[in-house]
Amino acid sequence: MSLELTFRWFRKSVWLATWVSLTASAPTFAQTAENVAVVINDASPESRQIGEYYIKARDIPAANVIRLKTTTDETIQPAAFAATIQGPIAAALTRAGTLDQVLYLVLTKGVPLRVLGTGGPDGTVASVKFTLPDGKTQDSEMANEVAQYTPAGVHSPTNVGANVDAVLVEFKAAAPGKATLPTTRPGMTVKVLAEGPRAMAQRVTAAPTFVEAAGTTHEYDQVVISLAASDQMSLSIAGKPARTKWARGDVEFIGRGVAHEAKNTGGKPVDFVIVSIK
Repeated sequence: MSLELTFRWFRKSVWLATWVSLTASAPTFAQTAENVAVVINDASPESRQIGEYYIKARDIPAANVIRLKTTTDETIQPAAFAATIQGPIAAALTRAGTLDQVLYLVLTKGVPLRVLGTGGPDGTVASVKFTLPDGKTQDSEMANEVAQYTPAGVHSPTNVGANVDAVLVEFKAAAPGKATLPTTRPGMTVKVLAEGPRAMAQRVTAAPTFVEAAGTTHEYDQVVISLAASDQMSLSIAGKPARTKWARGDVEFIGRGVAHEAKNTGGKPVDFVIVSIK
């Protein structure tokens, strides 16, 4: 077993509405029928049957019934989602004049529930299903340039989307170290992405004036991950020639107590993710 901190660079698709999945009659009590739109996939007999039952049971106005023709699979590619679901729903709400009125979209069984992403460092979404020791599964979706801390435990991950590009850091020591991790860094703006008892992942922006003098050391390990192609950051570790060329996703490791030197040489801010390990 090991603890893991995973950093991924994917953009998650955002749908600006509340989705309520419907597999049987499930009334929405918090709002009136005028605030609910029912989405039916005409390609699915089950979707039509359930949707028509719900419309009658909840007295949904005809203007709030949206009929699509799309795949009956649970997952759908982004282009198909835009063409057969997102676009038609937006058009239907606009035609009916209910954009400001409808607060909930009720999806009947037979309407896709997940949008697949595209692979690579500039992909759209990372979707992973974890099978736990008790046989239960847990879906996890990570947006672009975020991190996730996973405690030690037995699990079996399955990629259910496109290819996943990620940096996986495993902590194999029996217990966490005792180093104090920084919450601020001189010459950098810092945002915490994930934190656990063994490590912290931070998105940092090095200011044009950022510098760490030759011989700088820290009491913690660091995994430095570049977020963009750049030739502005110079990093020399343990007296070795400085690295000055970076591609998105490039990684360097700076061990605790190891002397290094870093400087922003380009006059513009530079973005990285740094995983600091106790």
